[in-house]
Amino acid sequence: MVPWILKQFPDIKELFRIWFLYTIKDEPPQMSDPLETPPSHPLQTDQQKLENFLRDLYKKKYSVRHAHFEVCRIIKIETNTLQLEEERMAERLESTRRLKREGPPSDTDESAPDAKKACSSDSAQPRIPEEIDFYNPEKEYKDVEDEQVDINFVNEFFQKEADKEFLELNSKYGDKKIEQLEDVLKLFHLRRLTPKCCVSAEKYILPIKSLKWITGDSNIKIQITDYQNNTVEIKYWPGEDGSFVEYGIGNPAVTVDTVEFNQLAAADFVFILKGPNLRLELMEFDIEPSDKCPTFECFIENFLNQELRKQQVHVARLAYKFSSSAPDITYRTIQQYLAPKVLKYFKFSVWKDPVESVESPKIDFSDFAEFVQWKQATHLEIQETRLGLDWQHFYHFEVISLGSLDPEDVENMCQSLKEARYQPTQGITINVEKKLDFEGIKSKLERIGKIDDSEKSMEFLLGDKKLIVKIEDFCILFKVLET
Repeated sequence: MVPWILKQFPDIKELFRIWFLYTIKDEPPQMSDPLETPPSHPLQTDQQKLENFLRDLYKKKYSVRHAHFEVCRIIKIETNTLQLEEERMAERLESTRRLKREGPPSDTDESAPDAKKACSSDSAQPRIPEEIDFYNPEKEYKDVEDEQVDINFVNEFFQKEADKEFLELNSKYGDKKIEQLEDVLKLFHLRRLTPKCCVSAEKYILPIKSLKWITGDSNIKIQITDYQNNTVEIKYWPGEDGSFVEYGIGNPAVTVDTVEFNQLAAADFVFILKGPNLRLELMEFDIEPSDKCPTFECFIENFLNQELRKQQVHVARLAYKFSSSAPDITYRTIQQYLAPKVLKYFKFSVWKDPVESVESPKIDFSDFAEFVQWKQATHLEIQETRLGLDWQHFYHFEVISLGSLDPEDVENMCQSLKEARYQPTQGITINVEKKLDFEGIKSKLERIGKIDDSEKSMEFLLGDKKLIVKIEDFCILFKVLET
């Protein structure tokens, strides 16, 4: 068809020739985009070098995401594409800022009613932060943009390296009963790598006798003590885009991306509590000596509610320390995840600024009394009596330890225990650190009954029973006898 047209209209051939020459002259030469060039870096073309590089990152406790980011970063730097990418990102950011500053163009087509809305900064949807499930690590990486190296390859390689560590642990502990705390620390990194690693890590029996959570001004610590009284400490603090964690004092800090340090600490804490056959003699929540300490983080309870709904942890003693400036009642709810009858001991203390005079906080013990774990405990220790002495919720304890006890406190105690609703059916022994003021107590108790000076005791009738109150220098005994 075309040759026939050229024969019929010879001038058209010259017209085409001129048009073609001008087109080639005006168009700039087409350059390949360096960000879209074929793989050329050794970490992209030599699998052995890539695996060696990843193995080094694995030993440094990198996560899959962090390792992938580091590989891509190195490739960009060494292929001179990192600066170009940063420039393009800066241009896009500046363009976005300019649009927000200037608003939509004035010549927006009014025939499209949604045009202004689409350009308006008010219509921009906020980015929803990624929600990380600590107990089912990320299976997909849909938000990963850098693909100099496939992140699934990194994931699979880390899984193979983790399998080797699990094999070593299994050969060392055939019954999965870990004996050394350094091997316990390995599990914290392994469990976050892949879903398979997470499941494997939760099958080991941990040699933990006591567990302590310490809230600091800008950090959190977890102390783990074994049955030989060896202790290791894990420290968490905030990073620029995530958290830093030091598994064992003196070990290099590990970066955990996209996770707040307090969330990471809570997840590790609950991971320990989920361990099979865990038997804790003590679980303690402490604070560092600082008036700036935040209160207890309630998200621990969220993890407990998620992970331990059908499992109750065996803990014999539970201890809390409050800040004098901000007590936190979320402590009370932790006990519901602990096995009743196993939990026998509650301890409460408070940190007070030695310089400033701050009144101790008051604890509403009715919040604790809602739970069966409280009602079945036998021992109570309160370091600071100004935290509150709610005798109507103490009558079931067999032993109560206090820092001190004023005559008014003794009077209130006797009045409460005289009531039929709060009879100490097992008897109570109250121990104090500061010597009791017998004369002051005597003057108070004379209002409600007669006291025997020689025996330093008093009797009350409780229906068909008799309550004997015996006062010693550092102890008050309540004993119930049949009449």
